[in-house]
Amino acid sequence: MTALQEELRLAAVHRLGLLDRPPEERFTRITDIACRLLRVPKANVNLVDAHRLWPLTSSGPADGHLTREATLCTYVVQDRAPVLVHDIGLSERFRDFRLFVGDRPLRSYLGHPLFDQNGALVATLCVFDVQPRHWSPEDQHALAQLAAWAEIELRHEQVQRELAQGARAQRLSDSVIASAGEGICGIGLDGRITSVNAAAGRITGWAPADLVGMPFHETLHGRRPDGSHYPADACALRHTLEQGISVDGADDVYWRKDGTPFPTHLSLASIVDNGAVTGAVTVFEDVTAQRELEKLKEEFVSVVSHELRTPLTSMRGSLGLLASGVAGDLPPDAVELVDIAVTNTDRLVRLVGELLDLERLAVGERSLDRAENDVGDIVRQAVTSVAALAAAAQVELRADVTPGHAWCDSDRIVQVLVNLLGNAVKFSPAGSVVVLTARPYGESLRFDVADTGRGIPPDKLEHIFDRFAQVNAEDGKPGGGTGLGLAIARSIAQSHGGTIAVSSSEQGGTCFQVTVPQRNERVPATAGAARRRTDG
Repeated sequence: MTALQEELRLAAVHRLGLLDRPPEERFTRITDIACRLLRVPKANVNLVDAHRLWPLTSSGPADGHLTREATLCTYVVQDRAPVLVHDIGLSERFRDFRLFVGDRPLRSYLGHPLFDQNGALVATLCVFDVQPRHWSPEDQHALAQLAAWAEIELRHEQVQRELAQGARAQRLSDSVIASAGEGICGIGLDGRITSVNAAAGRITGWAPADLVGMPFHETLHGRRPDGSHYPADACALRHTLEQGISVDGADDVYWRKDGTPFPTHLSLASIVDNGAVTGAVTVFEDVTAQRELEKLKEEFVSVVSHELRTPLTSMRGSLGLLASGVAGDLPPDAVELVDIAVTNTDRLVRLVGELLDLERLAVGERSLDRAENDVGDIVRQAVTSVAALAAAAQVELRADVTPGHAWCDSDRIVQVLVNLLGNAVKFSPAGSVVVLTARPYGESLRFDVADTGRGIPPDKLEHIFDRFAQVNAEDGKPGGGTGLGLAIARSIAQSHGGTIAVSSSEQGGTCFQVTVPQRNERVPATAGAARRRTDG
């Protein structure tokens, strides 16, 4: 038996929960019958622990402390089979073995292994005699039958313990579900609600008990946002119940008991038992407050951006004229001040422009001019745009492209890659290399921008694509950007029906991955359309 097998066996012994418990009558009946049937002075049912035997029962003279090594039961475990000794004095294997029954030395032994319902050897049923004994086939058969009885008792204990553990786990699970802030509904194959937590009732306005038995789709999801009928065949729930298709993190609209709609963020998964779908569970939350806050933020940014753009453009023009000497030569100190003002005004103009750009992408006002574009051309344009910045930073740019095409707005994808390459150069030390690769990725094309810079701290990684998110340079100073580049990159990728992701190590090295379709497919026209999608 290997060390791992022994560890698994010992785990099974402890799972029974019978160690260190007093003798039990159900096992005592077995050993009493064994003593009478086989005409022996002693019989035991022993749990075999790591270094000891624990008698579940013992008929005959009382045992002292039994170490595993000092008993013949250890050989039953070792052999995983019955062990019979007719006369220890004549046995080459056991002649040096010393064990007493009361005050008389043991002369003969018959032991049988006991297995739990998973096939783990957890105990032995054994009989002893102080006289040499020829164990006949009938004796061995009788002990095997009693061992089968003992195994039934052990397995009954195991089942009862597992049922108790299952009941405790169910109570814990019910408690967690009941206290969850999100609505949770269990749904049967017929589409009717089988279980509901308190949050689902609070969010929908229904008493949880009243929802049980109701058809989920018709009750909570049967109308589109405009109030028109939403057929059940078009609902994702039907596909989940029939095909096991899951939905993770979708936006939709549900309806309350009072007939009012509310935006929801939901997940939907099938319940599978023995390979067959037996139902589904949905987890959802009311995101009305979040949507209203997002709308306010977007409106605020839009209004402020538009109001700032005109005066900033005028200021930039005036400062440019001053810097060019149209109003006459300026003193050196004034020239320096005007240059600073021009630089900061340029930054503000760029910030306002990017805010407006992001807003247009979010609401779908900026259309995409998609076509089949050569991947090599896209990569060359991006690398050329950043070449001067890389040369100034003494960073080498490399491109590794698998020939192919991408169905995209090439100017927008180049914009994304230029932003990622610029960031990579900015955070890379002199003498390092930034690599842009383009490879097929399933049905998509993936661009990777990898650097060997200092990496992104874990606390910044989760929010790296948020608006105004920035990572400071190694010297502790801001990188000089607006903090909107990656937010715009994400909107552009999503508007193509693609994705953007990042992996990074704080010890050094960051890689951004952008995917876009390889061919013309039906994808959401804008990021805003993707966000507002309401199909379940």
